[in-house]
Amino acid sequence: MNGPAQPLIRLSTARPILSTLDAVYADTDELLTRLGISRSSFDDPDAYIHAIVMYQLFEEAAEATNDIHLLGKLGAKMAVSNWPPLVDAAIDAKTLGSFLTAVVIAATEHSSSTEHHLDIHGKSALMSGKRYFETPFVPAQIDAFFACLFSEIVARSVGSKWSAANTMITVSDPNALPDDFKGSKPIKGDRFGHRVAFPAEWLNLEFSKKGYFQVPADDSGERQPPRSLTESVSEALRPHVDAGFLSNKKAAEIFGLSEQQLARKLRKEGTTLGKLLADLKRNRAEELLKEGDHSVTQVAEMLGYSDATSFAHAFKGWTGVPPSKVKKDI
Repeated sequence: MNGPAQPLIRLSTARPILSTLDAVYADTDELLTRLGISRSSFDDPDAYIHAIVMYQLFEEAAEATNDIHLLGKLGAKMAVSNWPPLVDAAIDAKTLGSFLTAVVIAATEHSSSTEHHLDIHGKSALMSGKRYFETPFVPAQIDAFFACLFSEIVARSVGSKWSAANTMITVSDPNALPDDFKGSKPIKGDRFGHRVAFPAEWLNLEFSKKGYFQVPADDSGERQPPRSLTESVSEALRPHVDAGFLSNKKAAEIFGLSEQQLARKLRKEGTTLGKLLADLKRNRAEELLKEGDHSVTQVAEMLGYSDATSFAHAFKGWTGVPPSKVKKDI
């Protein structure tokens, strides 16, 4: 087969996957070590890894977490996040076709292992990934990731026009796709890539960046997109604040950037990651304390503090009052 001599993948693009694995699996570092992967290399934008090793990591991660849908669910989640490659692709997009073209270009820039395509065959459009090398195992997880990513992108972009009857998804192992995925019945293909087919006329639909990146409704019932990177980062990190200690590095990984890259971007908006995290922790701490069902010690543990005293000092620094007073005032 023709294709790149060395099928490589930029490791930094897999940071969200690493973060997902860290959240559900306690022995991530042992798994990385066994495969010869350094955790620090995920922060190096110039670090690449052979595709087979990366695919093996994904397969073993799914097995270790006993979740065959692990990468598929992540792909769907990434499609509706403020993931930088998607945000960049949406900047100048006017139609779904121009958005998908930009997404394909961005995907190809980060990997020589797969050629991503957007083709038109008569009345059908086809988003696909083509590998030019054989894998020693069924690459179920990576195929599921891309199939879910691109299917979710198309479905979110066309809205009510989405019809499972007019789409066809092909992957190496249909079982790796989440159950009842978009109402579609996936087809089993070969080991050389994924395919998502849909009506070509959808490519001409107007693309709305604001509509695509809408966030959940606020108390007023109105849906508003993030207006800045600062808001985007806050939206992305909010669900993780009370899931244990959230460091600057971990927060950057969740957002899909290195700590240094995110720090530079936030600095341009006049803030820091440390300040954002402090604000998020303060707000969440106040919510938990005012709910009345959590003790100060429990809140400290949820926010990742080693003990209640350390949390109390931090809380008083944020608000000017100790957390015990908030509990008493309820």
